[in-house]
Amino acid sequence: MWDDFRIAYQPDYVITDQRNVEILAIWTSFPLAKVHYCAWHVSRAWERRLTHSMLGISTTLTPNQRLEEREQVRCELHRILYTPNKDQAFALLSAFQENHRYRPEMLQFLDKNYFTERELRRRMACFRDNLTCAVVDTNNYVES
Repeated sequence: MWDDFRIAYQPDYVITDQRNVEILAIWTSFPLAKVHYCAWHVSRAWERRLTHSMLGISTTLTPNQRLEEREQVRCELHRILYTPNKDQAFALLSAFQENHRYRPEMLQFLDKNYFTERELRRRMACFRDNLTCAVVDTNNYVES
């Protein structure tokens, strides 16, 4: 029965959270499907992993100042994530990297885990131009 369904239904896109086991299952079942990541899960991962320490936020700042600086970085990353135009998204990404060059630990982390071409294609809204719902804030979305 599963083989009949799999043959009859070949999704073009699948949006999922970032778990490797799901991605492998999708590619095994639907090898032609493009996998994108849920924007909410991407944002949540950034918030969890980009600590004050990694951001290089000074401990001499007040707690409110530290939160404001972290929020500024978060907002910049969200703009990159949600911008629907590729040229604008990459201009924002370049500006982000230039504006935060004094935060090498954060940039190295982002370059390794989020800013590779493969990962950008899965995360950024600008690569979802063929999707009906280009920015989906849920996982396990399928479109054909």
